[in-house]
Formats: sequence, C-alpha cells, structure tokens
Amino acid sequence: MTGFDSIDTQRLQGCGALLRQAREQAGLSLQDVGSRLKVPLKVLQALEAEQWSQLGAPVFIRGQLLSYAKLLKVD
Repeated sequence: MTGFDSIDTQRLQGCGALLRQAREQAGLSLQDVGSRLKVPLKVLQALEAEQWSQLGAPVFIRGQLLSYAKLLKVD
C-alpha cells in the first residue's frame, strides 16, 4: 500500500486551496514559505495542488500540512 492509499483524501479535500488563499492573503510567496519552513518549493506546490501521491508517506504529509497551517495561522 502506498502512502497515498492510506490518506483520508475526503477529509483533506480543499485544504490546499485554503492554504494557498491564506498564503496569498498574508502576502507571502511560495519562496517565502519554503525558506521559513525549510521545505522545497515542489512540496509546497504539491500541497497546494493536493497532489498527495507526490508527497510520500502520510505521516510526512500530515506534518507538512500542520507546519504550513501553523505558519499561516490556519486551523
């Protein structure tokens, strides 16, 4: 089983758009977020595009989402 298969995709649906919108409202670029979180741009792009299959194991995806949301002060 891949990491993608074990993620509750319905629960995560729409979170990428929410993160992108919050980032844009905060006036941050992907490069700004990447440097603050020390996360590659391709990972941030995949999170915002909800391309879970490109991100690896669910534990890493959850961690990345939580870090991103915390930075943007999004619940």
